Amino acid sequence: MKKLPLHEVHQSLGASFEDSSGWGVPADYGDKLSEYESVRNNVGIIDLSSRGKVRLSGKHHLKFLQGMLSNDVMKLQEGKGMYATILTVKGRMISDMKVYKQEDSILLDLEPEVNQKVSELLTKFRLSYKANIDDLTETIGLISIQGPNSKKLIEKLLDEEISEMQEYDSFKRDFQGSEITVVFLNRTGEQGFDLYIDNGGLQSLWAELINKGEELNIKPVGYHAFNTLRIEAG
Repeated sequence: MKKLPLHEVHQSLGASFEDSSGWGVPADYGDKLSEYESVRNNVGIIDLSSRGKVRLSGKHHLKFLQGMLSNDVMKLQEGKGMYATILTVKGRMISDMKVYKQEDSILLDLEPEVNQKVSELLTKFRLSYKANIDDLTETIGLISIQGPNSKKLIEKLLDEEISEMQEYDSFKRDFQGSEITVVFLNRTGEQGFDLYIDNGGLQSLWAELINKGEELNIKPVGYHAFNTLRIEAG
């Protein structure tokens, strides 16, 4: 099994691990009910770094994706996103994904282990399009904070007030010398945010979120509680 970049951090918090799509992920931290309740009532922090992350850039990357995905990516403006799927030529599902428009690129957020299949498919059909396809799954981390106090935590982390955002909206900020992408995203039925950052800044970001979230009763949330929350939310 592959280890998450924060494996030792989770281990120090008493996590038990399980195999999820070839990754060793925290199943729980000893109290699944408490983890569940932290998201429903306060705020929980979840390491989703095993999710697939593929970036497309280059002169024709938007036009290329427009012909590959099931949604209209051409209409996306910077800082906006959408849900989409990629299908076979016969219309069969390969993967669903979240699509985020950045300044000069598109970031695809995928289920774990699907990144390789999607990258290979995109490369196969790229043909004469000038588009770069970069699999960032093992170089970019993803931390999700979910719960009614998640916005308060983001504001404390960035030391700024966050204006109203729509689902899939995103913005970038500097965090201790690393670029962080913040996405407004509900993964649990509660208000939430996804935070993408390079692996070099991942541990500092996790520690700062735990520190800033202490008065908000933040708790690390394992995949057992997360999946319960996710399924309840449909």
